Amino acid sequence: MLEENSENHLHRIVRFETEDLINWSEPLEVYEAAPGCRVFNTSFTWDGEKFVGVYETDTPEKLHKYIFKFWESSDLKTLKTIDGAYYGLDKYVGGQSLYKSG
Repeated sequence: MLEENSENHLHRIVRFETEDLINWSEPLEVYEAAPGCRVFNTSFTWDGEKFVGVYETDTPEKLHKYIFKFWESSDLKTLKTIDGAYYGLDKYVGGQSLYKSG
């Protein structure tokens, strides 16, 4: 559990597993944000070959305060950031969700 004043607050993403919605695995950290950044509003979808994810972050880069960045993963245990894949460089964005269609 993260405490309000912890330096890890909103700084990392953890994954839990279950087969019965009663018994859960220990948390597995799958992503840690860059120093000084926080992570918000994650969403993933399966594209038929891999998981694709989006997350909202504040960023030290010279970009808009909050932007969407994207991940790929084969197992939701290892997330690979898709370099250069940004949305919201010129506006506020928030509350995203990914869906596969077609």
